[in-house]
Amino acid sequence: MVTSNSADGIAASASRDVLVAHGIRATAPRLSILNLISSHPGTFTAERICEQVPEVGRATVYRTLRILQEAGAICKVVMPGGEMAYSVSKVDADDAQHHHHAVCTVCDSVRSFSVRSIERAITALGSLDELGKVVGHRIEVYDICRNCA
Repeated sequence: MVTSNSADGIAASASRDVLVAHGIRATAPRLSILNLISSHPGTFTAERICEQVPEVGRATVYRTLRILQEAGAICKVVMPGGEMAYSVSKVDADDAQHHHHAVCTVCDSVRSFSVRSIERAITALGSLDELGKVVGHRIEVYDICRNCA
């Protein structure tokens, strides 16, 4: 299953409620960051947010992004050049599942996908003598999306 990440997902999930639910005060700087993210299509970097909301301190930007990532509202994505970026998660109570990302090498669009056989293979890695206990994983697939192909 492949889904496109868009700012629509954050409007419902990364609101004041997300901050409050995680015991974080909904301060004016944090709400400024949320408003920017909710109106931003595609991927974004912490540096870009710092540039677009210069009145908000750099540490506050990074802390807020970490909080949103822990809440599942955004995902950290490694872009083709190795740069770390963020993407809005498709977060629904009914659809909250582990997923991976496909990143277009032309337009930098990020799509989420979930494949059960990948998850089974990762689980099987736990039985290999060479590995310790597998505690997590992240997969980015780099492609040329259908819009750019």
